[in-house]
Amino acid sequence: MTAIVLAAGKGERLGLNTPKQFIKINGKEMVKIAVERMFKLNPRIIILTTPKDYVERTRKLFEGVNSIKIIEGGKTRAESVLKALELVNEDDEVVLIHDGARPFFPVDKTLRCVRAAEEIGAATLAVPVKDTIAISSDNKIASFPDRSKLWALQTPQCFKAALIKKAHELLKKDNFLPTDDTSLILRYNLSEVKIVEGEHYNIKVTYPVDLAFASVIMEELVNE
Repeated sequence: MTAIVLAAGKGERLGLNTPKQFIKINGKEMVKIAVERMFKLNPRIIILTTPKDYVERTRKLFEGVNSIKIIEGGKTRAESVLKALELVNEDDEVVLIHDGARPFFPVDKTLRCVRAAEEIGAATLAVPVKDTIAISSDNKIASFPDRSKLWALQTPQCFKAALIKKAHELLKKDNFLPTDDTSLILRYNLSEVKIVEGEHYNIKVTYPVDLAFASVIMEELVNE
């Protein structure tokens, strides 16, 4: 298995001058928490994307770790994934793609995600939606989808290597801007995507309040 950790974003919604992956949670950089957790999955290699101006800083952060390759990310999430996939050998059975801003993914359920991808081609962690979701029109409620069928997708997402590489090759000829990788699999009708129920503590740090949640999660669950 090859793991791709995406940490090339700017984190502008946090309102800080430093990319969010370098923000410390209880004294440790977020990207380091995510990568150290990823090693629990025993990947063959971890490919870590990072902003151009932070490549050297990231290398110093993981100095002496041989099973990690650090590369400059792209301008978009999809560009970063494509650059990482160019380093993936199709002989690898599974490629795992993960957002570095989710430092607390559940290891056991991620392994189930990997196994599901081995079986059917693609899988993702997700959790049932807790809130009532409304569809709006002109800032007014237009309708309510059936909540029992709604899932909030998370990462890691897992794919057979040849499958996800083909998806991103097809994307080159498309104007579609994906926010995750399972959407490509379905858009190009390449495979079914299995849902593996994840954990609500697998938060994506996006807004300042998320940092407070992350601090508590790290204290309680980082050794899970």
